[in-house]
Amino acid sequence: MVASFATAAQQRAEIQASEQERRDKTMADVAAAISATVLRHTDFIATLHATVATRPDMTNRQFAEWITESEVFERYPGGAGYGYIQIVPAAQLDDFQQAIRTDPPRLPAGAPAGNLSVVPAGSHSAYCLARLSAAPASSPYAAYPPGFDYCALRRGSGHAPPDGPDDETGAVMATLDARTGLFALLRFVSAPATAPAAIEERHAPPRGFVISAFDARAIIAAGLSSRHDLRVELLYRPHPGAKTPLNSASPIVLAAGGSVPQSAATREFTVDADSTWVVRVTSGSADADRHADMAFWATLGSGLLLSALLAAFMHVLARSRRYALDLVARKTEQLRYQATHDALTGLPNRALILEQVGQALDDCRQPDTAIAVMFLDLDGFKNVNDTFGHAAGDRLLRAVARRVTGVLRDESTVGRLGGDEFVVLLRDARDGRPETVATRIIQAVQEPFILGDDRAYEVRVGTSIGIATGPPGSADELLRDADLALYQAKKAGKGRYVMFAPAVSGHADTPIAR
Repeated sequence: MVASFATAAQQRAEIQASEQERRDKTMADVAAAISATVLRHTDFIATLHATVATRPDMTNRQFAEWITESEVFERYPGGAGYGYIQIVPAAQLDDFQQAIRTDPPRLPAGAPAGNLSVVPAGSHSAYCLARLSAAPASSPYAAYPPGFDYCALRRGSGHAPPDGPDDETGAVMATLDARTGLFALLRFVSAPATAPAAIEERHAPPRGFVISAFDARAIIAAGLSSRHDLRVELLYRPHPGAKTPLNSASPIVLAAGGSVPQSAATREFTVDADSTWVVRVTSGSADADRHADMAFWATLGSGLLLSALLAAFMHVLARSRRYALDLVARKTEQLRYQATHDALTGLPNRALILEQVGQALDDCRQPDTAIAVMFLDLDGFKNVNDTFGHAAGDRLLRAVARRVTGVLRDESTVGRLGGDEFVVLLRDARDGRPETVATRIIQAVQEPFILGDDRAYEVRVGTSIGIATGPPGSADELLRDADLALYQAKKAGKGRYVMFAPAVSGHADTPIAR
């Protein structure tokens, strides 16, 4: 009886631990899916900012084409719209309205006309008005709801860091519609993407700001998928000293989804290093306890009828075998991953990249098909290591990996060879796409990076890119050609890309392309 009771109690504990492990993994998987979407959105605001800052004369048609080419609505769940809001002095209001009539923002079907109204109403020295807009056809808004006073962000509202929203190195979060879970990330644009010539230019007033609007409930729904036994909340934790509507640094719940289970257990997952975004997941344990109790009584009843020795022997044998198989499987998977991925960034390493390039070459033997390999090397990375230390350099490499990944399509692959060298595999190199992707990567990497733990600081680096296309040739040859083109890009002045051509392998002094 003692042996049967002990066996039954042990089995109940194992089931509870197993259910807890399964529940924790499910919660972590859901949080990881939502966190990845939020990180992609926050990284894309930097790309949007760089594009608008470098192309101030972009029309709404060009803006909509750029958004369509980026495929953000298909790749990033919850995207409600993107746009640019211009700060218009009162003296220039008539000229701005004439420009809007000539080049109106493209609104989705059913969007309220208020998106084009003057905000704030009344007589003011300046107004915050929509200049560029792009939104999916299903969105009821043109990137932002009508009647929202974005000029109020410059007067201290919103959820900006202590330096204020005019600091364009960071994004500002604003709740657009608390009832529907619509929020936005904004980033102020005050100068071109090049470094300012004087200190006074760093503090020039913004000429406008880019905005990315997101449906928090849609982000949560995409992360939950078919899970109906979880409760998920997306929270935003303001920076210390930020001015919120309640003047409090408490986390702000943007939206929630799912149902609250009985006997709930809650875990919080931070999305980024400074814990600005938090995913809170609640899971129930009542079903797991019920299953464990049923197993307990069944085992105890069976144990009273069987030999205590036979029951103990079978239990130990089964448990040892299961443990051994699980251990072998875990170690095998761990070793396989370590052998094919970079330990710092989690990107594929050289061996895996060469394997994928070889597979891509085999897949594009048909006519009119080609792939491209891009060899990236950071400009100024050594200065960051020498100035801030290797820990800062490691954080910068991880941030660069996320930003480069964010500008690529799903069929493209990013890998790290070591040091500050990265490789991008494009499986479709037709119609000048490698040049377009290289330009986007250069623009994205040129944007400042915010590093640090307790004290944040800004660093800037650039990147030089060598591009080689194939077939013909092997994976090693394609990577070698891209490396030669990278050498020419470095030699030509850095911060550019060079397409490989036979002249690259010679002693030509002029880059092939940039």
